[in-house]
Amino acid sequence: RAILADIEAHYQNPSLPYPKEDNTLLYEITAYLEAAGIHNPLNKIYITTKRLPYFPTVNFLFLISQFPKLQYNRNLGIV
Repeated sequence: RAILADIEAHYQNPSLPYPKEDNTLLYEITAYLEAAGIHNPLNKIYITTKRLPYFPTVNFLFLISQFPKLQYNRNLGIV
């Protein structure tokens, strides 16, 4: 849990150190957990990027602009 806590702390505050690349324990644990089926690939972080400051706002405005294009279909009961 300590390694996972260090990684989580690093992503919350990038000034904190990430576990070193020469530390093979993280890779070994990952391999064992995946082999045992105790992992969640949707929660796995493959790459990290800087947060875009206005991305949520732009995404929300884009979504709102697309609402008029949706049509209700009575046969399917979905939009």
